[in-house]
Amino acid sequence: MATISGLTTLVTSDIGAGDYLPIYDAAAGTDKKTPMFETGSWTPALKFGGATTGITYGGQVGTYTRTGRIVIVAATIILSSKGSATGAATITGLPYAAQSTAGTHFYIGSCYWSSMAANGYSVMALLADNTSAISLYLSTASANTAAMTDANFGNSSQLFVTLMYEAAIT
Repeated sequence: MATISGLTTLVTSDIGAGDYLPIYDAAAGTDKKTPMFETGSWTPALKFGGATTGITYGGQVGTYTRTGRIVIVAATIILSSKGSATGAATITGLPYAAQSTAGTHFYIGSCYWSSMAANGYSVMALLADNTSAISLYLSTASANTAAMTDANFGNSSQLFVTLMYEAAIT
């Protein structure tokens, strides 16, 4: 494990994937350890009403970096067919579920989109407490925000999402 005797002595090679951060678990009253950092891939899946019936992809890529409990994910979803499923649009498959204690965590993200069937001013991603599914919302000209559905997507729609959140890691 890296030893820090002064901030000037720490170099990137001093921190390895096998190093851990201590995290205090208030519920258990003990310290636990979590890896210092981790990177990997995940497969983002677009669902409408919880179903994927007939959805096919021209591109479907997800990456993540986790430092302690903070997770940064990126997802690219390029549809070649939106399929026949109906209902609210979500992105599933996140590598870690969100923290479950309301008011003790944060989420920040952005979305870029193109080739949508119904355009609005912006697409927003929301990761609710204790879930691993991103809900998608569309702000409209009337300043209303509504859950996106299959009706907002076309067969060649594209979504590029980045999200940073606190994970429910024990």
